[in-house]
Amino acid sequence: MVIIKDEHIREAEKLLINGNEFDSEERVPFIKKLSSCDLLAVPGSGKTTALLAKLYCISKNLPYRDGSGILVLSHTNAAVNEIENNLKRHCPKLFEYPNFVGTVQSFVNTFLANPGNCQLYGSYISKNDDEVYNDEVIKFFLSLQWSKKGIKPRNLVNTLYLKANYGRKDQASDEKKVNTIKYILNFKFDFIQRKILGQKNNTIFKHGGATSNFYEELEEWKINQFRKGVLSFNDSYSIGDLYLNLFPGVKAMLKKDLDMFS
Repeated sequence: MVIIKDEHIREAEKLLINGNEFDSEERVPFIKKLSSCDLLAVPGSGKTTALLAKLYCISKNLPYRDGSGILVLSHTNAAVNEIENNLKRHCPKLFEYPNFVGTVQSFVNTFLANPGNCQLYGSYISKNDDEVYNDEVIKFFLSLQWSKKGIKPRNLVNTLYLKANYGRKDQASDEKKVNTIKYILNFKFDFIQRKILGQKNNTIFKHGGATSNFYEELEEWKINQFRKGVLSFNDSYSIGDLYLNLFPGVKAMLKKDLDMFS
């Protein structure tokens, strides 16, 4: 069971606010609170410092008897760096397994996309980089065969070209090709419902119905990328969703209510 001791709060005060005292009406109750809550305050009011103090105090209970750890997620690398710069030398265990301090993207990659891609497609992530993925999309686009004018049904590349350049009659051919590549780059694959969403989350292709053959061609290309371990950052979330859907036990482990907080 986690216990936030007053002595640890005093240590955090020396470490983070030059020995001044945390506000006893708001800051200290927040630091000691171990149930779910939202911290709402104006910029510059000390939210980050209060969070750092809370992490410092919680880390003083490490390691936990049941083998569990502390999960700290941020949307930005800057926030992760701030946590590391302030706390790593004072509570290094917080940054060691089974604890995790990182961005949402790095968490998804580490615990969902990487094991999910290996389980489903036989490869760990070798390249999770949008620049590398951009090159793969360009190669894919250039490999597609155009159907001749007036011939139906149209090939995939013709359909992509028309969709990407709808209403752009005045642009040159090279510009339209660039538009098409960008159009493909913005695809979001939903492997659970087997459909492809566009930048505005509109369904572009789906399995079954009139666009099924286009969906299947794109899905085959995408899965071949996964087999090579090549994922875009968005792909990590797609694989993560599929992994959680197929193996719900993973979600149960991640959402486990820890005895130490009871």
